[in-house]
Amino acid sequence: MNQYCEYCAEASPYGDGYCYCNKKNMIMTEAKGRKTNSCKHFRFVGISVFEPGRTYKPHKPHKVRANDGEQETMTL
Repeated sequence: MNQYCEYCAEASPYGDGYCYCNKKNMIMTEAKGRKTNSCKHFRFVGISVFEPGRTYKPHKPHKVRANDGEQETMTL
């Protein structure tokens, strides 16, 4: 699962379009809060800090085509 500051329990709303990280003691813009990260303090909560009515919806996994073992060859 990708992690976003937007869905972290450590993030708090901070004015319009900003959030505050309680662990890192820093203010982030909405653009930065919606990017993926690898923060070790991340704790998932399914509600957006920017839009409280918005919940997390994971992307659908890509379908992998079945390989029947045959290879196409080019003829000259």
